[in-house]
Amino acid sequence: MFFATPTKLENYIKNSETRSFLSRIKAFIVGGEVFNKNLLELIKTETPDSRVYNLYGPTETTLCVLGDELELDQEITMGRPISNSQIYIVDQFLTPVPIGVTGEICVAGDSVGAGYINQPELTKEKFVDNPFGTGKLYRTGDLAYWREDGKVAYVGRNDFQVKIRGLRIELEEIENAICTVEGITQSVVVVRKNKEGRQIICAFYTGKEMETKEIRLVIGKALPKYMIPH
Repeated sequence: MFFATPTKLENYIKNSETRSFLSRIKAFIVGGEVFNKNLLELIKTETPDSRVYNLYGPTETTLCVLGDELELDQEITMGRPISNSQIYIVDQFLTPVPIGVTGEICVAGDSVGAGYINQPELTKEKFVDNPFGTGKLYRTGDLAYWREDGKVAYVGRNDFQVKIRGLRIELEEIENAICTVEGITQSVVVVRKNKEGRQIICAFYTGKEMETKEIRLVIGKALPKYMIPH
């Protein structure tokens, strides 16, 4: 069994030195990023008899709370809730939306965390009293909809958070860091794809002209390496 993010797994498949090892794998479990059809085709081409699972579960819910086994002839989904986890797709008023209507994924159940350390305001915003039962309900910020077969289909995010190589990235946090650089007045950060289809962080700013390395040096003191724009 092999567990990885889609980006990491794709790198292994395309690398001739690691591709040969994949033939020994009986099950691929993939999570942390959006799973696309092209990757599923790559996996099935290299290991046609393997089983492939797409899992979903934010850090705040401790473990994966949705899962689905993927087949080439079926739409890619996040699957159904696992045992002891309850999934609700709601509107802004925490009212469940009908089948096929996009809403925010909320999670309740045994695995939901208690909140964020030393961040009471964010905890209050994201971990709310569960109106559908006991305990807390975690508001993920992920948008999705119920399908008629009971599976959940992912749509996107409702804020400025994105995932690149399985890592959560707050675009607004990068923008704020760039604006601390002397001479910069405004900034906008977006995610785009390069010629190879890989996601990259792109930053635009207004202000005085300066060397890119000068900006990176300043924001590198406030941001982890994976959040530095390419």
